[in-house]
Amino acid sequence: GKRVQLIVEAISEDFNPKRELLEKLDGLCAPAVVLATSTSCQDAEVLAKALQRPERFVWMHFFFPAHKNKAGELAPLSQTAAESLALTSQYFKAAGKDPVHLLRYRKGGAANVIFVALLLEAARLMEEGFNASGVEQASREAFSLPVGLAFLLSMTGPKLATSCLASFSDASLPDHPFHRVYENFFSPPKSFPVKGQISPEYSTIAVDGEKSIDILALDYLKRRFLAVAFMTATEVVEAGLLLHEEVDKLCRTAFAWPQGPFGLMNRIGIRESLRIVTEKMEISHRQEINFPVPRLLIEQAQRNEPWPGVQSLPS
Repeated sequence: GKRVQLIVEAISEDFNPKRELLEKLDGLCAPAVVLATSTSCQDAEVLAKALQRPERFVWMHFFFPAHKNKAGELAPLSQTAAESLALTSQYFKAAGKDPVHLLRYRKGGAANVIFVALLLEAARLMEEGFNASGVEQASREAFSLPVGLAFLLSMTGPKLATSCLASFSDASLPDHPFHRVYENFFSPPKSFPVKGQISPEYSTIAVDGEKSIDILALDYLKRRFLAVAFMTATEVVEAGLLLHEEVDKLCRTAFAWPQGPFGLMNRIGIRESLRIVTEKMEISHRQEINFPVPRLLIEQAQRNEPWPGVQSLPS
């Protein structure tokens, strides 16, 4: 492997196997080789502590399916050298990707915080008694998608979903920046699949035509999904990971949304968007679930100005 310049770890979302593999690679590879992890939800900063050369370690996140999806996220860790990041960016682009460069790293990056939160909302709605076809229809209409979040929840699979929720809801480090913001927001519902088992309600989506759903119920479900997207997207910006226009680009590229969450907020109206988020906060608090309302969104609503520089399609 004398010509090797970059090795990307992309094994299953289990922390210990990732750490062990990276430790072995760190010992085997020449000093100039850059190691990258494509972890969706484990903390790459903690993985870096196991390495002798943390300056040659980068977070380089691909999206499913990696051979087709052009999106990606790239971020330096606290000890990543500039040349390591530059080399990784070069290979990302050579692979035909259009990566978004995070201003700083936090576990989960930006896109998966939004995506996992939406999958979790789909699961919570089904636990509350809404049928899968209604949840599917509402999420399709909320984001103008060919497939909805109930279907994507079944496609993602229980192992990845539970790994992300376990990492995102980890309370073992109460001062971690992620936990300070979200607390128990990412805690899974009681009926959520565990240990690789998935119940029929998560894996069976009606394919023989949509079941009828009351228009008021459909609107309620759509507002729930929009609230989660608006909150997490704004929080990612408030946390200093990305600019809001980059979040929209990431959602369009990675998730195939016609417009991103900030464009959707502009279309709906900033004050109405805050109202949607506040309604969801009240619902969550009655369920004893944290739901942070970003100060950035409150201030934008007070100004009653659209987010600048983002694509906003007509209704």
